[in-house]
Amino acid sequence: MNDVTTVVLDPAPAEITWQIVVGTIAGITPFVVAGIEFSKRIIAQKKCETCGGSGLVFVEKNYFRCPEC
Repeated sequence: MNDVTTVVLDPAPAEITWQIVVGTIAGITPFVVAGIEFSKRIIAQKKCETCGGSGLVFVEKNYFRCPEC
């Protein structure tokens, strides 16, 4: 009972299949699109004359989202 057995596992090398490629593209695409859309919104907000780039307007003691941008 003093024998110690060591098991060495040699995993097979990973193969890049079409499923991995398609899954990677599907996973990255929403982040790329969101980055582009948020960039457009930030640029529009910075150019807004109503809020001066802050995105908020003061109406009756409260701040609200700017209706122009």
